[in-house]
Amino acid sequence: MLSVKLTNGELISEPNLDWNNLPNHPIQYMDYRIRSVIGPKIIRLRGYERYLRIKEMAHGVNVGIQINSKIFLIGCTGNNCTKITIDLIRQKCKKEQCDISQIYKTSIDEKYWKTGCPSSNPNVYINRVVTD
Repeated sequence: MLSVKLTNGELISEPNLDWNNLPNHPIQYMDYRIRSVIGPKIIRLRGYERYLRIKEMAHGVNVGIQINSKIFLIGCTGNNCTKITIDLIRQKCKKEQCDISQIYKTSIDEKYWKTGCPSSNPNVYINRVVTD
């Protein structure tokens, strides 16, 4: 579940969070809570100039299923990006540094990027959560 904390103090969480219609305030941090067989985790991105969330869908062949298969959380400062790939099917999480031109298979329209509240030390924290 994705939660976004804005600089005006507002905290918006799924299912009420609509990425394409977030209020026009910079993002202070972005949290994603994931439940897995090894226990719950929280992923926090904080201190980036810009943020992006991408959902990748899995579609069933000859079956009417449509589910989220991967979530990409991206924080960028300049052209340097930190990309977190959450594979919801395999229950794995991968963190990587990349150039903005390499964040996804296709280029991303600027309208999907959200302004952040940059700091001198942008970070991603991936922690095990003891309680939900």
